[in-house]
Amino acid sequence: MFDPPKVDCKTIRRNGFASYAATRSEVLPDLSIIAEAGVPGAGAGTWCGMLAPTAVPVMTKLNAETVKASGLPDVRERLGTRGVEVIGGTSKQFTAEIESDIL
Repeated sequence: MFDPPKVDCKTIRRNGFASYAATRSEVLPDLSIIAEAGVPGAGAGTWCGMLAPTAVPVMTKLNAETVKASGLPDVRERLGTRGVEVIGGTSKQFTAEIESDIL
Protein backbone atom coordinates (compact mmCIF):
# COMPACT_ATOMS: atom_id res chain seq x y z
CA MET A 1 0.00 0.00 0.00
CA PHE A 2 1.13 3.54 -0.54
CA ASP A 3 0.83 6.54 1.72
CA PRO A 4 0.01 9.58 -0.40
CA PRO A 5 1.24 12.99 0.69
CA LYS A 6 -0.91 14.61 3.31
CA VAL A 7 -3.15 17.38 2.05
CA ASP A 8 -4.56 20.02 4.36
CA CYS A 9 -8.14 19.92 3.06
CA LYS A 10 -9.26 22.59 5.54
CA THR A 11 -6.77 25.09 4.11
CA ILE A 12 -7.79 24.22 0.57
CA ARG A 13 -11.47 24.71 1.42
CA ARG A 14 -10.71 28.09 2.95
CA ASN A 15 -8.17 29.40 0.42
CA GLY A 16 -8.69 27.39 -2.75
CA PHE A 17 -9.73 29.16 -5.93
CA ALA A 18 -10.51 26.17 -8.13
CA SER A 19 -9.50 22.59 -8.81
CA TYR A 20 -8.15 21.62 -12.22
CA ALA A 21 -10.24 18.44 -12.13
CA ALA A 22 -12.90 17.81 -14.75
CA THR A 23 -15.62 17.33 -12.10
CA ARG A 24 -16.10 18.45 -8.51
CA SER A 25 -14.46 16.27 -5.90
CA GLU A 26 -16.39 14.42 -3.21
CA VAL A 27 -13.48 15.30 -0.90
CA LEU A 28 -13.77 19.06 -1.61
CA PRO A 29 -17.34 19.50 -2.92
CA ASP A 30 -17.43 23.26 -2.27
CA LEU A 31 -14.29 23.92 -4.30
CA SER A 32 -15.12 25.04 -7.85
CA ILE A 33 -13.55 23.37 -10.83
CA ILE A 34 -11.51 25.43 -13.28
CA ALA A 35 -14.21 25.15 -15.97
CA GLU A 36 -16.68 26.82 -13.58
CA ALA A 37 -14.11 29.53 -12.88
CA GLY A 38 -14.04 30.65 -16.51
CA VAL A 39 -11.90 28.15 -18.41
CA PRO A 40 -14.47 25.95 -20.15
CA GLY A 41 -13.36 22.51 -21.26
CA ALA A 42 -10.31 22.55 -18.99
CA GLY A 43 -9.68 19.76 -16.56
CA ALA A 44 -7.18 17.12 -15.59
CA GLY A 45 -6.77 14.43 -13.02
CA THR A 46 -4.54 11.67 -11.78
CA TRP A 47 -5.26 8.05 -11.08
CA CYS A 48 -3.56 5.10 -9.51
CA GLY A 49 -4.24 1.46 -10.29
CA MET A 50 -2.82 -2.02 -10.62
CA LEU A 51 -1.72 -3.36 -13.99
CA ALA A 52 -0.77 -6.89 -14.98
CA PRO A 53 -0.93 -9.08 -18.07
CA THR A 54 -4.38 -10.50 -18.72
CA ALA A 55 -3.04 -14.00 -18.14
CA VAL A 56 -2.56 -13.33 -14.41
CA PRO A 57 -5.60 -15.04 -12.84
CA VAL A 58 -5.10 -13.56 -9.39
CA MET A 59 -5.88 -10.05 -10.70
CA THR A 60 -9.65 -10.65 -10.66
CA LYS A 61 -9.53 -11.62 -6.98
CA LEU A 62 -7.06 -8.85 -6.15
CA ASN A 63 -9.28 -6.28 -7.87
CA ALA A 64 -12.38 -7.50 -6.02
CA GLU A 65 -10.63 -7.33 -2.65
CA THR A 66 -9.13 -3.91 -3.38
CA VAL A 67 -12.52 -2.50 -4.40
CA LYS A 68 -14.09 -4.03 -1.28
CA ALA A 69 -11.41 -2.58 1.01
CA SER A 70 -11.46 0.85 -0.63
CA GLY A 71 -15.23 0.99 -0.07
CA LEU A 72 -14.88 0.72 3.70
CA PRO A 73 -15.88 3.98 5.41
CA ASP A 74 -12.70 4.25 7.49
CA VAL A 75 -10.48 3.67 4.43
CA ARG A 76 -12.42 6.23 2.37
CA GLU A 77 -12.21 8.73 5.24
CA ARG A 78 -8.47 8.22 5.73
CA LEU A 79 -7.76 8.59 2.02
CA GLY A 80 -10.18 11.53 1.80
CA THR A 81 -8.25 13.48 4.43
CA ARG A 82 -5.27 13.16 2.09
CA GLY A 83 -7.22 14.48 -0.87
CA VAL A 84 -7.72 11.07 -2.49
CA GLU A 85 -11.10 10.28 -4.02
CA VAL A 86 -11.65 6.54 -4.28
CA ILE A 87 -13.42 5.36 -7.42
CA GLY A 88 -12.78 1.63 -7.80
CA GLY A 89 -14.33 -0.50 -10.49
CA THR A 90 -13.77 -3.33 -12.89
CA SER A 91 -10.77 -4.05 -15.09
CA LYS A 92 -12.83 -3.03 -18.13
CA GLN A 93 -13.70 0.33 -16.54
CA PHE A 94 -10.04 0.96 -15.71
CA THR A 95 -9.01 0.01 -19.25
CA ALA A 96 -11.58 2.49 -20.62
CA GLU A 97 -10.20 5.22 -18.30
CA ILE A 98 -6.64 4.60 -19.47
CA GLU A 99 -7.71 4.56 -23.11
CA SER A 100 -9.67 7.82 -22.73
CA ASP A 101 -6.57 9.47 -21.27
CA ILE A 102 -4.39 8.24 -24.12
CA LEU A 103 -6.73 9.03 -26.99
